[in-house]
Amino acid sequence: MSSEASWFRWGRENLTMPSIRFDLTTLSIFAAVVRDGSISAAAERSNIAVSAVSKRISDLEATLGAQLLHRLPRGVEPTPAGSAVLHHAATIMHTLEQLESDLSEYAKGLKGHVRMLVNMSSIVQFLPEDLKAFSREYPDIKIDLREANSSEVISGVEQGKADIGVFTGGLDVPHGMHAQPYRQDRLALIVPRDHYLAERSHVPFADVLNEDIVGLDVGSASYAVLDNAAKALGRPLRLRYRLSGFDAVCRMV
Repeated sequence: MSSEASWFRWGRENLTMPSIRFDLTTLSIFAAVVRDGSISAAAERSNIAVSAVSKRISDLEATLGAQLLHRLPRGVEPTPAGSAVLHHAATIMHTLEQLESDLSEYAKGLKGHVRMLVNMSSIVQFLPEDLKAFSREYPDIKIDLREANSSEVISGVEQGKADIGVFTGGLDVPHGMHAQPYRQDRLALIVPRDHYLAERSHVPFADVLNEDIVGLDVGSASYAVLDNAAKALGRPLRLRYRLSGFDAVCRMV
């Protein structure tokens, strides 16, 4: 039985969004006000006049059309809308920090940055040699490589956590993603030396289904391949143990 590894990238359609202009300094000040629970404390920490901080918060509320702070006798606290703004402000600040880090690499001569999510099978078999060859040809491109099961690879690229993913074929790819074959590997049957199937050079999958199976987690593409093959034969997949890696699977046989 063979399974096909594929790679894909996420294609985004153009979207029209309402235009809201944000002042990053104001967002930073707003976050400081919420953190300190006080406009005056945030103003002192930021070396800005209290009146200037108050005006920035008022202007931000006017821009968003929502009250962001409850003014209390002793300090302030965020409204539900303010908590939402605080959450997104933290995300924006983190993104800016990441942008600064990435651009510093360009300043050092780096000309590209690719984030990859890949499944374990591709790391073990194919990617090391391919990435070594790629790095020799394009030494100025940085590759961030993280391992995940095939389902997580697909969702990670869909959510923008990676630019390219490598996964085992057989899983549904969401609309808007572009997938194409990368490499092909083979699934092997491992049995104890004294097992009656060990003497065979070829084992039909129907015979395997008579046995209890040690395999990978349900979320893995390898499990999906086996499960689909069993369903095609109208047979149940007797998965006794579900593990996260091939080494653990081999040790449990």
